[in-house]
Amino acid sequence: METKIMVVEDEGIVAEDIRSSLGSLGYTVSAVVSSGQEAIKKAEEYKPDLVLMDIVLKGEIDGIEAANQIRLCFNIPVVYLTAYADEGTLDRAKVTEPSGYIVKPFEDRELRTTIEMALYKHKMENKLREREEWFSTTLGSIGDAVIATDAHGHIRFMNPVAESLTGWKEEDAAGKSLTEVFNIINEETRKLVESPVSKVLRKGVVAGLANHTLLVARDGLEIPIDDSGAPIRDAKGDIIGVVLVFRDIRERRKAERDLQESERRYRGLYETALVGLYRSRISDGKIIMANQLAANILGYSSIEGLTTEFVFGERYSPDRRTELLRKLEECGTVSDFEIQVTRKDGEKIDLMITARAYPEDGYIEGAMIDITDKKHLETQLLQAQKMEAIGTLAGGIAHDFNNLLMVVAGYASLMLSDLDSSHPHYSKLKKIEEQVRSGSELTAQLLGFARRGKYNVKPLDVNEIMRSSAGMFGRTKKEITVREKYDPDLCTVEADRGQIEQVLLNLYVNAWHAMPAGGDIYLETNNVILDESYSKPYKVQPGRYARISITDTGVGMDETIRRRVFEPFFTTKEMGRGSGLGLASAYGIIKNHGGIINVYSEKGHGTTFTIYLPASEKEVVREKEMSVKMVKGTETILFVDDEEMIRDVGRELLEELGYKVFIARDGEEAVDIYKANKGGIDLVILDMIMPGTGGGETYDRLKEIDPGIKVLLSSGYSINGEASKILERGCSGFIQKPFNMQGLSTKIREVLDNKK
Repeated sequence: METKIMVVEDEGIVAEDIRSSLGSLGYTVSAVVSSGQEAIKKAEEYKPDLVLMDIVLKGEIDGIEAANQIRLCFNIPVVYLTAYADEGTLDRAKVTEPSGYIVKPFEDRELRTTIEMALYKHKMENKLREREEWFSTTLGSIGDAVIATDAHGHIRFMNPVAESLTGWKEEDAAGKSLTEVFNIINEETRKLVESPVSKVLRKGVVAGLANHTLLVARDGLEIPIDDSGAPIRDAKGDIIGVVLVFRDIRERRKAERDLQESERRYRGLYETALVGLYRSRISDGKIIMANQLAANILGYSSIEGLTTEFVFGERYSPDRRTELLRKLEECGTVSDFEIQVTRKDGEKIDLMITARAYPEDGYIEGAMIDITDKKHLETQLLQAQKMEAIGTLAGGIAHDFNNLLMVVAGYASLMLSDLDSSHPHYSKLKKIEEQVRSGSELTAQLLGFARRGKYNVKPLDVNEIMRSSAGMFGRTKKEITVREKYDPDLCTVEADRGQIEQVLLNLYVNAWHAMPAGGDIYLETNNVILDESYSKPYKVQPGRYARISITDTGVGMDETIRRRVFEPFFTTKEMGRGSGLGLASAYGIIKNHGGIINVYSEKGHGTTFTIYLPASEKEVVREKEMSVKMVKGTETILFVDDEEMIRDVGRELLEELGYKVFIARDGEEAVDIYKANKGGIDLVILDMIMPGTGGGETYDRLKEIDPGIKVLLSSGYSINGEASKILERGCSGFIQKPFNMQGLSTKIREVLDNKK
C-alpha cells in the first residue's frame, strides 16, 4: 500500500528537494504547502499518512501550532524539519508530541529511517489506544461484577454490575478498603467471612469463596454470591493488586431448589431421559447408579453390569479426571466437559459431561452424551475451513508473484530479441527465462492448491492415465515395484489430464521418498457410490465416483504429520529438498474437480492416499498437441493494466512485435480511450484484477460500445473462477501472467486471426 506524505516547507527549493527525495524513496507526496493555515486545510482534505513539518513557518500559525492541530484533529503523525531552534521553540515542539525530528540538511537514508520509525510509532500508539479502550469497554460491560484493588486492598476500579450489587458508586468507593465496600458473611453462622482479596495478597494464588456466602449491600440487602480473586502481577511477577469477580447467584439458587423439587417429583424421567444419567464416587469414579442409556453408551447390556464393573478413574486420562475434579471443587458444577473413555469392548468414544459434585455425600451426579460422530464431523469441517483459508492466502501470493515475474519475463524477452546467440549475455538471459518458468511453475502449484489453477476439463479414462504415468515413473525408479489393479469398467471422469497427472506424480514421488530402500506401490481403481452421510462433510455431491487408491509400503507417518500433509510449505524433508507444495497442490486440484482426497497412515505401516472423482456419462476425449511460434503484426492494440511496470513492459513487447499501442491504467481510462478511437483499435489486452472498475465490468462496458470487440483477458490468477465467467460472456481469449514475447505473439494472432 502506498504511503502518502504531505510536506510543509516555506522554502521552495528545499520543498522541491524534499519532494524529489520522497519520490526516489518510493513515497507518494500528496501535497506541498508553505504555511501552517494551508497545512491544516490540506491535511483535512488529503488525509496523508504523515506530515513533514518545518518548525519555523511564516504567517499567523507556525509549524508547531499547525502540527498540534493536525495531530489533535486528524490523528496524523508529524515529523519536524528543523535547521535550528532555540530552547523555547523546542519545548513548545515537545508538547505537541511529534513522531520524530530530522535536522536539515539530511541524507535520504536519514529521511527514510525517520519516516518509517514515525509511521511505526504512530501505528503502535493507535493499537495501544484501541486496546485500552477495548479493555475499558469490556470490563464495563461484562456480565459479572468486577472490582480491582491495589496491593494494599484499596479499591481502584468497579464496573456497573459491582456498583449495583454493592450499592456503592465507583467514585465513592475509590481508595477505600475493600472490606468496607465488599461486606460478606456466612449465610448459616452469620459470621464475617475473610475477603478473598486478603487470601490472594497473602498467598499469591487464585482464591474463591466458600458456599453459603452472602454479600451485605450498602442498604443492608443480603445477596448470595460466589466469586474468585486473582493476583495482578507486574512484569517482574510482583503482585501489584487483585481483581475480584463475583456474581449474584439468587437465580442459580432458585434453579437448584427447583431442580431438587423436580428430581423428587419426576424420578421416573431419570430412566427415560434422552441422555445418559449417572452417579459416581468422587474417590475413584466408580458408577453407583445410572440409567439404561448410560449403560448402552458405555457398552453394557444392563445397568447392573455397568455399576458392577465400570470405574471412570480407570477408563480415561488421569489428567482430564484431575481437571474435572478441580473444576467441581472450585465451582460445584461443570458443563460441556469433554472426555475420551474406553467402552467395555475396548472402543474409545468421546463423551460430553455435565456434572455436579456433592462432596458432603462423596458423589458426583452427571449426564453424558456420546459425541464421537459429532467430533469426527467437526474435525473434518475445521480441516476443510483451515485449508480454504490457507488456499485464499496462497492464491493471493501466487497472483502478486506472477505480476512480478511478468515484468522480468517481458524485459528478458525484449533483451533477447536484440541479441545474437553468440552475445555473452544471451545465455544469461536464457537462464533468467528458465528461472521465470520455474517461478511460474511454483505459482501454478500454489494456484492449484488455492483451486484457482487453469483447467482444460475433458472426459478422461483414469485407467489409461494411471498406466501411462505409472509406466513413466517405474522406468525411472527401478528400486520401486509398481503393482496395478484397474477396474476394466471404471467410469469416465471429467478432468484436466495434466492436472490429474500432476497429482499422481506427486503421490508417486511422495511414496518413493517414504521408501528409501525400495518397496512396492499398489495402484487400484474401482467404481463406488458415496451416500450423503459420507460426502456431506467434504461438501461434494453424493453419487457415483471413480475411486483411485495409491498405497506404499514405506515408513508411514504419525497422526501429527498426517493432519498437516496437505498444507502448503509443510514438508518432512530437510531444508532445501522440496517446496512442500506437492501434496498441497494435489489437494487443491482434486477439490476443484469436485472430488475428495484422503490419507490413511500408521507409523511403520505405510501410507494410502485415496482419491474420489465424480463419474461422467460423456465419452473419453483424446488430446492433440499444438505447436507455438513467434508471429508479428501491424494492428492497433489497447493494453490495460493497473501496474505501471507491467504497462511499460507490455508496451515495449507489443511495439517490438510491430503493433501500434494505446495504454490505459484502469478500466475507466480504457473505456474512454476505446470510445475516442472506436474503429481504430483491433484488440484489447485487459487485466482482470484492477482497483475500481475491474476486468469483468470493463469488458461488459466495452462490449456495449462494440459488440464485436476482441478482448484478450490477462491475469496473475488462472483461467477458472472469475476469468472463466468473463470468457463465457464472449471474451476472445485468455493469457496468464507471466508471459514472454513468443507466448504473447501467439495469443494475439489466435484472437486477431479468428474470423468468428
